[in-house]
Amino acid sequence: MAGKTMIPLLAFAAWSGTGKTTLLKKLIPVLCARGIRPGLIKHTHHDMDVDKPGKDSYELRKAGAAQTIVASQQRWALMTETPRRRRAGSTFSRKSNGYLKAGFDSGRRV
Repeated sequence: MAGKTMIPLLAFAAWSGTGKTTLLKKLIPVLCARGIRPGLIKHTHHDMDVDKPGKDSYELRKAGAAQTIVASQQRWALMTETPRRRRAGSTFSRKSNGYLKAGFDSGRRV
């Protein structure tokens, strides 16, 4: 990894309902006020899709696109298919100078 800067990752793992999100909602503005641009990696046990059936992005992703970016003037979302459970965050943007990780099982790698 010569020449590459490692981006810090701070993980919060606890049972559901113990206050991880509440803590992060308070921590993120404090970090921002100090000039830190935190990214967030949030795990869910539920199936999820950013786009919807019938939309072009959904249909093209389902057709086999390995990665899909859905973009508007306000924000963009990158979806990466993970059939072999790639490490989440391995293709994350370098716009953040640190990441917070919430909700992953303690034994899972991100």
